Amino acid sequence: MQLHSRQKLITCACVEVVDPRGNRNEMKLRFWNGKNGKPVFVLNSGWLQLVRDNNLEAGVDCMLWSFRMGSKLCFALDVERQNNP
Repeated sequence: MQLHSRQKLITCACVEVVDPRGNRNEMKLRFWNGKNGKPVFVLNSGWLQLVRDNNLEAGVDCMLWSFRMGSKLCFALDVERQNNP
């Protein structure tokens, strides 16, 4: 799907994000050309719920790994938490 918003071409893809507990979350990956033509990627339509479910907060390091299941684009979220002494 492609939308034109504020004179920028926005492309959207349905993706699946797997959280550290193995829960699957359907989301939308949106991307467009940002400043200086650099691509901008945003996961939404479910991201805030994933943040709440996994107790994510500012300062928590996360990695997002991409993979495919058949032809579907998927991501796995890996959360690295600091252990407090």
